[in-house]
Amino acid sequence: MRFIKSFALIFVLLFGMTVIPAKAQNSGRTVEQEVARQLRMLSNYNVFDYIDYKVENGVVTLSGWTNSLGTKYYIERALKRQDGIKAVVNNIEELPPSRIDDRIRIATLRTFAERGPGRYISGLHPDVRITVKNGNIILNGVVSNVSDRDVLNILANSIPGVFSVTNNIKVGKTIS
Repeated sequence: MRFIKSFALIFVLLFGMTVIPAKAQNSGRTVEQEVARQLRMLSNYNVFDYIDYKVENGVVTLSGWTNSLGTKYYIERALKRQDGIKAVVNNIEELPPSRIDDRIRIATLRTFAERGPGRYISGLHPDVRITVKNGNIILNGVVSNVSDRDVLNILANSIPGVFSVTNNIKVGKTIS
């Protein structure tokens, strides 16, 4: 009998330590950290998507553009399930499919990788994001120095068929 009680106690302790509710696991993070973590976890969030967020009193406001259909709704659903988030205002614009924009995206990515500082566009979480909307390029992100920002801007302006380039790249500490 004593063996059974000991076994039951050990089982309850081990089971209780391994089954922690998902909401309790992120209790050490701020809402901003949790939003950033959820963005990094999106499987279809790539160099051609840009999502920005702002958190005020538990309300997360999302903005930006996504080329990957469904990403807008995936991130909204993931955030609504997190502790500390009261509401999600989703202002992300899903870009419509366009062969011309797709050609510009690929040409820009290839040019940056071959002729520019390609380290900012590589990896799972690139430091620079390339958005193409109706033949216009919008660059967002962070680079480590002014010359890299300027090189990316010049290279983007050299892509055939581009109407304009908006360079929102900041100089600061990069992720990679």
